[in-house]
Amino acid sequence: MKKTALALLIFLAAALFSGCAGGSGNGKSESRKAKVYASIYPIYYLADRIAGNAADVEPLMPPSADPHTWEPSPKQMASLETCSLFIYNGAGLEPWAQSAASSVSEKTHVLEIASIFRGRLIEAQHEHGETNREE
Repeated sequence: MKKTALALLIFLAAALFSGCAGGSGNGKSESRKAKVYASIYPIYYLADRIAGNAADVEPLMPPSADPHTWEPSPKQMASLETCSLFIYNGAGLEPWAQSAASSVSEKTHVLEIASIFRGRLIEAQHEHGETNREE
């Protein structure tokens, strides 16, 4: 869990620094917060606490919605095009998120949380002490 939080923190920091570079062109320094969208509330909560005041983090899906059946509106899809980072769970929880992630601009970073754990949570060989097994 600590490694996951650290990886998420590092990724958020990288997105913040890459998203906040630049100015208005008139010689004045402009301080912009990176825009981060999270697919579901628990991811929003974690990202918002990690980012603090350095980023503007918003949940994409309303808390009462079912992540299995909910679909983003065209306006929400357009918002994803302009954000710095889109974070979603993956692993089939939000079927809409994979297609949303593949349609964002090159400037938007995408983090699929499940990809961090792929191959680490479930052992490939799972045994219960059986020695003689007939197949």
